[in-house]
Amino acid sequence: KEVPDGKIESGEIEREDGKLIYSFDIKVPKKSGVEEVNVDAMTGTVVKKEHESAKAEKAEMKKEAAEMKKESKEMKKP
Repeated sequence: KEVPDGKIESGEIEREDGKLIYSFDIKVPKKSGVEEVNVDAMTGTVVKKEHESAKAEKAEMKKEAAEMKKESKEMKKP
């Protein structure tokens, strides 16, 4: 509904600012980057919608990959 011509490229559940949210990256035809839409996981309310340029999206993916790698290492510690 927030991005009528868009197609969801990815989605995840995460904690942001102390709230559990669903974060969706939505690709719009003929537009670079993605629209990021965050939805409160408890209420279903859209809490944020913003455009991410292709460059910003790539930087965010790199940051998230580094965080996941760090978490994985911490989970393996006895």
